[in-house]
Amino acid sequence: MGNSLRVLVHTFMVLLAIFLRSKAFLLFIISISLPIAIVTVFSSSIMTLYRQTELILDLYSRQTSVYVDMTYYSNCAVVRVLYADIVYKNKSFSIQIHSVDNLDTYKEIMSIKILKQIRNGYKHFLSIGRSIAELYDIDVDSDITICIEGYCINRTVIALHDGNEYLGYIAITNNIDGYGHTINFCRGYYNYAIQGIVEDLGKSIESIARFLSIFTVAPYLIVMYLAIDRVWNLYRDEISVLYNIGLDRGSIELCLYLAVLSIACVGILYGVSVGVVALHIGLWILKLLGIYMFTVSLPIFSSLAIPIAINLLVVTLSVAIIIRRTGDRS
Repeated sequence: MGNSLRVLVHTFMVLLAIFLRSKAFLLFIISISLPIAIVTVFSSSIMTLYRQTELILDLYSRQTSVYVDMTYYSNCAVVRVLYADIVYKNKSFSIQIHSVDNLDTYKEIMSIKILKQIRNGYKHFLSIGRSIAELYDIDVDSDITICIEGYCINRTVIALHDGNEYLGYIAITNNIDGYGHTINFCRGYYNYAIQGIVEDLGKSIESIARFLSIFTVAPYLIVMYLAIDRVWNLYRDEISVLYNIGLDRGSIELCLYLAVLSIACVGILYGVSVGVVALHIGLWILKLLGIYMFTVSLPIFSSLAIPIAINLLVVTLSVAIIIRRTGDRS
């Protein structure tokens, strides 16, 4: 057992030395490392751009947004939305009114800014949007008439408010029931639309990276086979000595496979290293041009696993085919 293992190790070292001193060694290394380096650059570049986009969208999504009828949010305000006619100083106009029960919660969720307010000694609160107030010359302490489906009530303007363009054209009050429809306005800190876009983008990018990895590696597979075959043919006399000392074809096949596999693993690591270095050089050049990337991603494992597995499979099949072809000839 010990002698057999020693012979196998010696055979492995002989075949490894034969391969390393061959002119085809460089061709073999290039056929493995070059496509792996290209795939690494592709994968890392695509993921870097994706992470950059994801970072920007994440920063945007951290801004609070108002959602409608998402009752599972705890920070919500129940609003009765209705349309009414306002009569003020012989002028009449239509307006949307939000009738709320909790005014403080509503102002926080909708980011309402109270521009002007009188002391609230009134039973009912009424605030008019700034745009409407300026258009019809309405100020605080003004008495107006609100008519809803033929039902009219008199109220005093307690405040003037402002917000986005929409909020500047509505009125806010309380204690109006039985009209309009109820809506839950909720404020959340996560944008679900952006989450879906980013997730779909990530899946598409992974698919593109896998396709590019296969497309890049495929042309070099025949070069890899020819390099192994050339080494075998150039040093057939040296290898025939191994047959003469009594080694069977299975042992030689195993040792040749291990020797080629070892060199292939070195080529793969070399290709990944070259790809990562090339990526950083490219990003450094972009930085000189004023284009900054805040994140730098390493290659996607799935995009590298496929070409690596293909390379190792081709190495295995190449060795088996070459050994079997030589055995058939002999």
